[in-house]
Amino acid sequence: MSERLAVLALILACGVARAAEAPKLSCDEVRQAQLEREPGFLIIDVRSPADYAAGHIQGARSVPVSEIGPLAVPRDGKVVVYCPDPSCPSDTTAADKLAGMGYSNVSVLEGGLDAKPSSRP
Repeated sequence: MSERLAVLALILACGVARAAEAPKLSCDEVRQAQLEREPGFLIIDVRSPADYAAGHIQGARSVPVSEIGPLAVPRDGKVVVYCPDPSCPSDTTAADKLAGMGYSNVSVLEGGLDAKPSSRP
């Protein structure tokens, strides 16, 4: 009986870990990572290929949320996913899928494609 409880506890712990909300990165933080050419850094546009073709963040890869799977980057590399705007849930869905596959450094672009850099003096 205690073995069953241990398995159940493990299942629940994994479910709770996946349910944690992915951290959000600002437009400025994503741009800084691009400029610094961080190893293993990847930006993923989870919109449709047609929307991606119409315009996307420079350097982003098109991977619609329905096609999210293992990526050609280290599992500890920084991965940022984005949607068109803050009301779109596909970015968090993609982040959860990646976290469930063992990617440990997945973030969501705060504000999505509509994100604007901060004004600098």
